[in-house]
Amino acid sequence: MNDGFQIEENKSQGYVKVYRSFMDWEWYDDANTKAVFLHCLLRANYENAKWHGIDIPRASFLTSVATLSKELKLSTQKIKTALRHLSKVTNEITIKTTPNYSIITVNNFDFYNPINKQINEEETNEQQTNNNQIESEQQTDNKQVTTDNKNKNNKEDKENKEDKRKNFVAKSFFQKLFTEDEEIKKHISLKDLFIEFLEYKTAIKKQYKTENSVRKAFLDFVRLSQNDENYARALVDNAIARGWQSIYDLPKEAKQAFKKAQNQSQNQSDDWESRCM
Repeated sequence: MNDGFQIEENKSQGYVKVYRSFMDWEWYDDANTKAVFLHCLLRANYENAKWHGIDIPRASFLTSVATLSKELKLSTQKIKTALRHLSKVTNEITIKTTPNYSIITVNNFDFYNPINKQINEEETNEQQTNNNQIESEQQTDNKQVTTDNKNKNNKEDKENKEDKRKNFVAKSFFQKLFTEDEEIKKHISLKDLFIEFLEYKTAIKKQYKTENSVRKAFLDFVRLSQNDENYARALVDNAIARGWQSIYDLPKEAKQAFKKAQNQSQNQSDDWESRCM
């Protein structure tokens, strides 16, 4: 059985501390973003380290999009999207990029991995010292807390239902198309990027109102991107940055600059991968 091996691994390599409240995290329902974040927690160095003369401090690790893609069995585009969520939207991580590698740092690593045993002991002692007081306060205030929680939960449920209702229309059309429309199914690699644009449209209260309008917009997106995930990312980022309600092609100069940068990046990546083989 693998249980014994797992226990020994846990003892030898340490652990990270994740509270159940993690399930309330805004990206918990996004499988890719959640997987990448947990992977970052587990890969991050417990202590400062060096690799080939490169300083890799505590809470950080050296990697690349290609490496993460292999480790998590996700496409490079899904990795990039998840990293963007974690670095640009939630600020869970910081990414320092060079032509040859990236260093990812978990910003609140101490919360998930206390610096030393003393911290854990202090937390345990403090908890034991306050147990009786907490129990007493809980019994005394139980009725009020229950009432407050009920009101709070009712309010949160109402807000969540409203958010889900707002997100439901366009995204439900799109999900339906991917189960029924053969032409749409051919372009599954662009699905997550277009959903990101639909969520942006919802945020600015300009979402598509019919299934046909969603279908047309997605096929226009496919045509403009020519099924290139990297160029599709640039189109979505450009539309959101400019506050557009639709996705348009990049201007001629910007398009040329993108292709030049992509070619340079590919050459550097190929060179790095070949030297690491």
